[in-house]
Amino acid sequence: MNLKRYDIKKLFSDPARRRMMIAESTRVTMAREGVDITLAESLKSYDKVMKEKSQKVVDSPSSLH
Repeated sequence: MNLKRYDIKKLFSDPARRRMMIAESTRVTMAREGVDITLAESLKSYDKVMKEKSQKVVDSPSSLH
C-alpha cells in the first residue's frame, strides 16, 4: 500500500477547500455518533461558527492594541 502525504497547511490555505473539508468531516463524525445531517446543514453550521469566531476576534480587547 502506497500512502500519499499531503501538505495540510497548503490544503487549508484555500478557504473554499477548508470549508468543504471541515463540513464533510463534521458530517461524517456526526453520522458516526448516530446523528444524520446533510452537507448543507454541516456547511451552515461551519459558516455560523466562523462568523461567530470572526466577531469575537473583532470584539476582543486585545485586538484594539
